[in-house]
Amino acid sequence: MEIKAIRTKALRDRFTSYPREVRQGVLMLVLDHDEVVAELRGPTESYVIPTDQGTITRWEREGGLIRPKTARPRCQPSPLRSPPATTGRLIAADREEDGTNR
Repeated sequence: MEIKAIRTKALRDRFTSYPREVRQGVLMLVLDHDEVVAELRGPTESYVIPTDQGTITRWEREGGLIRPKTARPRCQPSPLRSPPATTGRLIAADREEDGTNR
């Protein structure tokens, strides 16, 4: 098993890349000021996250799941609007400036 040590700043900056390495069998040791504070590793058994309400209710009753005390209010839609295809034009312009043609 390959072992890698990563600092907490690198973990924050590149978090999305680490699960891919963990799936490949790499053990990640998380360092905070040169002290190992956590490990990222693959699960020791297969996990299935239940979506049926019965299991979720049972977990809540047994104390394994704690729901928030209040529901979060829904965010209001943004009042900002842009003309259609603005994003595509901006990306194309950016690529032309970079000289990349992806």
